[in-house]
Amino acid sequence: MVEVFAHKLIDTHDFVGKKDEYLAMLPAKAKQRVLQYTRTEDLQRSLFGELLVRRIVSGKLNIPPREIEIAFSSKGKPMLQEKNDLHFNLSHSGHWVVCAIANKPVGVDVEMIQAGKLKIAKRFFTDTEIKDLRSKDDKKQLHYFFDLWTLKESYLKVLGKGLTLALNSFSVVNEENKFRIKIDTKFIDVHLKQYFIEEVYKLSVCAYEDQFADKLVHVHTKDLLF
Repeated sequence: MVEVFAHKLIDTHDFVGKKDEYLAMLPAKAKQRVLQYTRTEDLQRSLFGELLVRRIVSGKLNIPPREIEIAFSSKGKPMLQEKNDLHFNLSHSGHWVVCAIANKPVGVDVEMIQAGKLKIAKRFFTDTEIKDLRSKDDKKQLHYFFDLWTLKESYLKVLGKGLTLALNSFSVVNEENKFRIKIDTKFIDVHLKQYFIEEVYKLSVCAYEDQFADKLVHVHTKDLLF
């Protein structure tokens, strides 16, 4: 089953006061990855992403969080070092960090809805997607843009190809209220689902398995500590 977990960033002042305590929970390599970020918000997203993955995987595999080894593909996709039948993916935007986990490759993308993004649709979307976008009324276009954007990003992430596959090389189509991935005339055998996380955000997941948890799980900061 595909499951999605979400953690909301904490107040910056509170985070700065407890940062060292949180960092101390990570093994050296993970701590080094986190400390590459100098901006407090970026560091917090990276740190809580590490803690979130470790807490979830620890519960699934009964391994102490500090002993979980995370490797990276040649395209930069994080994965478990030795466990091939458990997969995860991370995303963050604004004050949310999310993690999807499944028994097959999975991709997740969360984005804060921001005005002004519609102008880039022609650059990244297919003609089919642009036509669908323009069919919406003005109030719905921005939300639908981020539906398409997060669904497309989640597909790229499940493939693990990063930015090597162009966003406009495939289409996200909505047939009978169900989103699917289409390349030319062929539908791709992946499954898409969206979750509500907050009114001004879109959250989409792509997976090779068609069994998704009904709701995402909100994880409090205190539950990340170990």
